[in-house]
Amino acid sequence: MVRCSFVVALACATLLLAACGATPAAPSGSETTAVGSVAPTLPAVSPSADQATPGASAATLPGLDVQATVKGTTYPAALVATDDAVWALGHTDATWSRIDPATNAITDTVSIGGSYATGGVLVDGKLWALDFTDQQVVGVDPATRKVVAKVPVGIDGGWLVAGDGVLWAIGNDSTELIRIDPKTLAVKRLALDPACGATPVAHGASVWLVSGSGHLCQIDQKTGKTTATLDGAGSPHAMFWASDRIFLSNDEGGVAIVDPVAMTVEAVVPPPPAGTFDGDKYSLSSPGSQESVSMLDADGAVWVRYTGATVGHLDLGGANT
Repeated sequence: MVRCSFVVALACATLLLAACGATPAAPSGSETTAVGSVAPTLPAVSPSADQATPGASAATLPGLDVQATVKGTTYPAALVATDDAVWALGHTDATWSRIDPATNAITDTVSIGGSYATGGVLVDGKLWALDFTDQQVVGVDPATRKVVAKVPVGIDGGWLVAGDGVLWAIGNDSTELIRIDPKTLAVKRLALDPACGATPVAHGASVWLVSGSGHLCQIDQKTGKTTATLDGAGSPHAMFWASDRIFLSNDEGGVAIVDPVAMTVEAVVPPPPAGTFDGDKYSLSSPGSQESVSMLDADGAVWVRYTGATVGHLDLGGANT
């Protein structure tokens, strides 16, 4: 077992609030995808024990400038950029929607066949998603806007990720990791240690899995064997790869940052203090809940979005001022 190394900050890592609002209602019909830009100046928030305490004195915080909204997508599970468009994968209709970045309008849709889907990755020039209804991984050619590949996997609920030109699929609570070659559509099934959990992230030739208790495993992509482990990453709700690190949103509302090579915790960043934006309370993460989280790699920083309509900026360098 690898020993953990806890620190308060990684190169003065800070969380900046960028936008917020009330928690949205459950999706019905179509959703709106917002496209925004960073406000010119965003003062850093220096996290401390007092500031991280709920109910701390509220401060009015800056926000993002929304440039455009795109109506018509249905609870988007992923946004993927190709050379000429942005594609939104609808979770509750299993449909890809093509968004023209020049007009911010949906110009085409491609159904992958089922009612529910997740995943949403671009590999080998194709858009891939996991279709829960038909329990298969489906590839769409964004140029012809047609379904060009179907790979049965037998998964109704789970994950689809990509790394080093390979697709990885795993079902919820599964002990089997499925490797898919997007060129040949060949499938290889790897047995896993149940203690590793079933939430994946992939980068390069490596795959990691984390359990709900924070037990992180590095997996050999050829054998499925565990090559390294880490405990003490909190109770993660989601796992992402950004800035050559693994990020785990934790049950306390903050983020644990893991060095994937040394398999140590480099930093545990708490949420910023309670505050307001346009008169509304905000929070970064939703401790104790299973609300979804998304993260975006941004060259030395990470943007974090929670379904509570809060967007935060995690700065991995610079002075904590």
